[in-house]
Amino acid sequence: MKIVHLIGSANLIIALVLAVVCETTPAQTLPNHPIYDEIIARGTLEIAVYQDFPPFSNRVNGKLVGLDVDLGRIIAKKLGVEAVFHELQAAESVNDDLRNAIWKGHYLDSSVSDLMLHVPSEIEFAKLNDKVAILGSYFQEQLVVVRNIKKTGEFPTFAVFRFEKIGVELDSLPDFYLTGFGGGVLRDNVVHYSTVAEAVDAMLNEVTAAVFAPRAQIESALGIPQEKYSIDTVLAPGLSRDRWNLGVAVSIQNRQLGYAIDDILNDLVSNGEVEALFARHGLSYRAPEL
Repeated sequence: MKIVHLIGSANLIIALVLAVVCETTPAQTLPNHPIYDEIIARGTLEIAVYQDFPPFSNRVNGKLVGLDVDLGRIIAKKLGVEAVFHELQAAESVNDDLRNAIWKGHYLDSSVSDLMLHVPSEIEFAKLNDKVAILGSYFQEQLVVVRNIKKTGEFPTFAVFRFEKIGVELDSLPDFYLTGFGGGVLRDNVVHYSTVAEAVDAMLNEVTAAVFAPRAQIESALGIPQEKYSIDTVLAPGLSRDRWNLGVAVSIQNRQLGYAIDDILNDLVSNGEVEALFARHGLSYRAPEL
């Protein structure tokens, strides 16, 4: 069973794709990680976030911003330390990202972070990554369609895109799903873009009638809600997964840090602070399904 995320040239779309064969890898020696007490004494928490991944982590006028960046700072403050961020370029799979960011380091840079944000916190995925502890689910992502109601009607199905064009991020789960839908009947009307933001911009300029992508990325690119457009889930026969929980990861050697962060995130979710953080970024919030 293999879990991968599919990426465009810059932005990450996490998708859980279940293959037939369960892959295993030989045991590997883990580098020594600073333990909880050493991190507190050091006064910094090294946090990995994805590079060029709005609205969660990207640079604006040279400054690193985004929801995960803000959340990382809150976590560090709760621990009594300062957040230091490392921007992670998405690899072929989230498994690779965890290796590069948390338990081994990239072959060009062997340094590792104490914490990685935006990690699928699903049981199947955790079983494949025994060198990290995955916990602290803080929201649920969801695949949705944003559409021009005038072109698609009030209650669309994907069949409407036999006649209207729909944008997707290149090599993403929505791309693979729509190009294979109904044996390829929609393929000629699926338009590919490098990022979700570019796809949404094309829809706003009426090049396409809709975009299929994760809700948070669509809401961020769309900006202020407009009556002309609607964001909804659309029945997707054959799609194995259209939503997933996101949490954090630490090295399996540093469970004490993981437990401390898990407690912090559970409190932030239960007291509404995470939902308020989403609201400040203009995003709707869905609590993780536990």
